[in-house]
Amino acid sequence: MGSSIPPNGFESWVQGMGKLQSQLYAPYTRWLSLFSQPILPGWNFGNITVNEQNSSSPATEYDVVSQYSYGQQLGRLLDVAREQVEQQPEAKRSNAAKDLLTMAKEIDDLKAWTKARRAQRLQGELRRLKEKEPAEYRRLLETLRPDLG
Repeated sequence: MGSSIPPNGFESWVQGMGKLQSQLYAPYTRWLSLFSQPILPGWNFGNITVNEQNSSSPATEYDVVSQYSYGQQLGRLLDVAREQVEQQPEAKRSNAAKDLLTMAKEIDDLKAWTKARRAQRLQGELRRLKEKEPAEYRRLLETLRPDLG
């Protein structure tokens, strides 16, 4: 196994080395995991700790959050609540319902702002790449062309 970098780029070489490392260590890490005991059982999400003291099944919560983040879960609940509130005549909406609609609008605005900011950063990165590394820029465009339509 030579360590020369293949002509298709450094990223491919790094990915290949990562796969090789995973294959070499996989048998050992499986056995070592049998002897592993966490110092503090449970898991953290930001400043929230989930463990046996505050959850009947931290492992289940971890699996759920791995599939659906708290943001996704709350977003779906907010969508349903907004739908229900919007079906009420405006005059009959409680202050809490009005606050919910205001919050939902502010969240939508934040998401739109964040999306626009990400797009601006991406455009800036592409401009810099085009100026400083035109060959890499062209290679990236060719790679992305199928996705761009």
